[in-house]
Amino acid sequence: EGLIKMFGHKSKDELLGLALNRFTAEPDTTRLRKSAERIFSTGESIPSLVYELIRLDGVVCNVDMSLSLINDDGIQPIGFRGIIRDVTEPRRSEQALRESEQRFHAVFENVGDAVLVHDNDLKLVDANPVACELYGYSKEEILKKSIYDFAMPERKDFAKSKVEEMFRTGFYQGA
Repeated sequence: EGLIKMFGHKSKDELLGLALNRFTAEPDTTRLRKSAERIFSTGESIPSLVYELIRLDGVVCNVDMSLSLINDDGIQPIGFRGIIRDVTEPRRSEQALRESEQRFHAVFENVGDAVLVHDNDLKLVDANPVACELYGYSKEEILKKSIYDFAMPERKDFAKSKVEEMFRTGFYQGA
């Protein structure tokens, strides 16, 4: 049922006997053919092959397929067996995440304010160019410092108490 829906057909009979390359476009058609030839000649399965599948209605989706050889009486190859999983949404999510990271990086690098990024252990993990210029350190030098090194000496204790409060309560109040 799932495969029939994935390929955009109405019944199992519509799919039977169709070659898989009927649902692909280059370069995936060539990759699938070469993979099938390799399986046929070596007998080794392919645990994961990601490619674009073109449904009957023309919609393109991404699938992950494992493919193995079917033997007649365990000796003579007679066909292939595969498991196909639709990975379109995870791939779209990964692409959206990459694009979001690129936008964040562009803002981070070009914003007119100093930005320091730290991990949960308060170790500095990044600094933008404005922070480097403002504090007069290279990025490498900044990343060796504590976040408290950037607090005014008379406000370090206050800064530490606010960070502790934030970790304890989950939010920051006050200035």
